[in-house]
Amino acid sequence: MNKAIKLNIWGRLFELEVIYDCYQGEHVTPLQKETALLLENDSQFINTCLNDIKNYCIENYSEEISESKIENIFKYVVPKNIFIKRNDKNKMFALMCHFKFDMEHGLAIVFKDKKLLKIGPEDIIL
Repeated sequence: MNKAIKLNIWGRLFELEVIYDCYQGEHVTPLQKETALLLENDSQFINTCLNDIKNYCIENYSEEISESKIENIFKYVVPKNIFIKRNDKNKMFALMCHFKFDMEHGLAIVFKDKKLLKIGPEDIIL
């Protein structure tokens, strides 16, 4: 039951596939559906974490980044899909991104109930 939603992220429009954390034969939970609906109707909170992502890049990859202040985050981080975690209590999802400095593991920007929870390799949410 994957679908795509259009989101304006950091000033750029993306059409991102929504992937649900479900094993074969499992159904998407009502809370996962609510999370997807939340994103379709109110995704502005994603934009509030832009400075956190820039800081993550500079703190962890300063030797690879030639600039002291990142002007264009899309040089390093590009959203690729939304992963909605199976969770019984919280609306938890990750904005999964291609990441210039770790093409194999990518970058996950994890949110819990519309608040930034953590940033790191995709493994932190899978």
